[in-house]
Amino acid sequence: MRIRLSSLLLLLFVLLHPRAAHASIAYVSASHTVCEQTSASTTSSTCTLGASTTTGNDVVVGLAWKTITSTISKIASSGNCTFIPWANEVNGTNEYVAIYIAHSCAASTTVTVTMSAGTKWVVTIEEYSGVQNYGRVVTATGNTATPTVSVTTQDSNNYIVCASASLGNEGIPTSSTGNLRDANRTGTTSSDVAGAAIDNTVSSAGSVTCAVSITSSQWTIAAVELRSASPSGAVFRQGAINSTYGTPIIVSDNQGSSFSGDATHGWYNSDFPYSVNQGDLVIASAVFNSSQITAANLVSPWTGHGAEQFNTDSTAYTWDSANSGGIGNLWTGNAQNISPITSFSEGVSTDGALTAFDRMVAAEFSGISCAAVDAEAALTSTTPGTGTNNLSLPSITPGTSGDVIFAVVYVDNGTLALARAGTNVNWIMPGSMKNVPNSLAAEYYIQPTAGAITAEFTVTSGLTYIGYVVAFKTGTGCTQPTGIYLNSAQLINNTGGAVCQFTSGNPCTIHRLVGNLYAEITVGTSNTFTDSQSNSYAAVTGSGFNTNGCATSVQVGDNCLRYAANPTTGVTSVTEKDPGSGDISIVVFDFSGASSTSPFDTACNATGNQSSVANLEPCTVSTTHANEWMIGNLAVFNNCVVDSSPEQYLGDDNNGFAFAQDGSAGTYGFTFIGSACENGTGYANWLGIAGAFTAPTSAVHGFPIIF
Repeated sequence: MRIRLSSLLLLLFVLLHPRAAHASIAYVSASHTVCEQTSASTTSSTCTLGASTTTGNDVVVGLAWKTITSTISKIASSGNCTFIPWANEVNGTNEYVAIYIAHSCAASTTVTVTMSAGTKWVVTIEEYSGVQNYGRVVTATGNTATPTVSVTTQDSNNYIVCASASLGNEGIPTSSTGNLRDANRTGTTSSDVAGAAIDNTVSSAGSVTCAVSITSSQWTIAAVELRSASPSGAVFRQGAINSTYGTPIIVSDNQGSSFSGDATHGWYNSDFPYSVNQGDLVIASAVFNSSQITAANLVSPWTGHGAEQFNTDSTAYTWDSANSGGIGNLWTGNAQNISPITSFSEGVSTDGALTAFDRMVAAEFSGISCAAVDAEAALTSTTPGTGTNNLSLPSITPGTSGDVIFAVVYVDNGTLALARAGTNVNWIMPGSMKNVPNSLAAEYYIQPTAGAITAEFTVTSGLTYIGYVVAFKTGTGCTQPTGIYLNSAQLINNTGGAVCQFTSGNPCTIHRLVGNLYAEITVGTSNTFTDSQSNSYAAVTGSGFNTNGCATSVQVGDNCLRYAANPTTGVTSVTEKDPGSGDISIVVFDFSGASSTSPFDTACNATGNQSSVANLEPCTVSTTHANEWMIGNLAVFNNCVVDSSPEQYLGDDNNGFAFAQDGSAGTYGFTFIGSACENGTGYANWLGIAGAFTAPTSAVHGFPIIF
């Protein structure tokens, strides 16, 4: 038998270019329901479904509410499913609509809506099987008799699910285009709200529409594409946004500011609903609107929770804020999650002055190259245009097909400052990356063919804005390093303006610890150190250390070094149970890849008195293996700015903390830079300690991060 060459080539092409797997999406009618919450003062209500949902199906919640100053605090189900905001929109001060979706949800019989403030609402709950992923998000507002939204789908047999909101005096929405699944209203006046759930589908990829009929009035509608095809290449996984001005969870050091200034910094969270997958890319952008935030006092623009390395390849883009005064800054950074974190749900944080934090947005993408950035640009302006696509960021030209183009914009001031996705290409703006009615938003586009592209937004006109766009290459994400590596180093103190005071038994909140070795250095009288997971901390041993792992100086106090091997992960606070009087400073180190049996290698301590300004190496450790991590401290009696070079460094007014890897086994010490202290002399009385920790065997260099 002879086989034609063309047939073999066709077969080879099919084998080498598999098509994306497709599933059949179907509406599951048994569980659908609509509930009305008719009190303007109620903040939480539970809706009972028509029947239990089926485990593994997707549950789509549409919410229409009246008071736009009230926001969704949480959508929850009896099956403890995770609901992610996929779409949200507001129409002036009239009504608000949102779509939340739980993918592969556990069986549930109820859904509970919790709002930040009292308001009337209508909630619709629908169930779908066969959903593989989500695609385009489109919102619309208007003042007609037919709330309408259209989406151009990306695959055959995709669905769009839609939710509408309108005023109660305009009637209960009725069917127009698509399948009206549920509809109702809270009452018949203009202070009431009506809501509806609609879906529609087409057999081939193309435009598909949802619409309902009301009496002509103000309306808002949103749509999300449910995809039948498994994604390939770069894939958006989840987003997070935070617009809270609240108290920071930790106070960091002043990093070399004058000891009389004590420029305290705070850390704020933007939480992801799901754990970040190993190798995925996280990109985050934060906006500050204050002259307090500058390159000089922004200690570390970005940091990740767990084993993540944030690259601040974009610097601060600054503009004069004509609307609210001061200086505005947009910081953007990205990171590859290099550790297989399964319980991680903390998201990312940024560091800024305590009173100046504004807003932050973050996103996770899979399928991104470890060497990710392809092109980037930023723009500031005070004169946006009018109409659709009235804000254009500078054009960039990625060199690789399939890039993820990520763009973020901040519109300064304005109670109803809005930013919507551009339409020059199919930009996607998930609800989890959009503040409504606030003014920070991000969009993304997966560019099929490399070439010049302009990120566009539709924003409220006449306001100051700032924007940033970056392209990320597709490929294999960063892999977990071998050997011991540092996840994080966090400083807490109760000096100056710090918010956490180490009174007896008072816990201080920290970023989540995720590694297999925690080590801590305490400066100040310290007897017992513990954490929120009740891990046991062993004292380092060696000449000059007591049973608590502390070395002592009459003039300076105690410097203590302790560690927890194979700890329970997920630590979120630490406690000094029996602190002495006076100031206490602590640095908590989180390592992965450490030896599970004997991570501690060696430690040293020394005291002295320095009468003139000079560099100071307190003591040295002799490491046993290559690539051990060494951590150390210098505490001084005089008020001095302590610094270290070339090691990584954290510090406050009169305490310095240094950390580094050894590279090869040998004798090492930390050199602290000489400083003229308050009396014009050297450090005066000082106390220094250092310790070294190892992997099971010699390790390659890890990825250090300074917090």
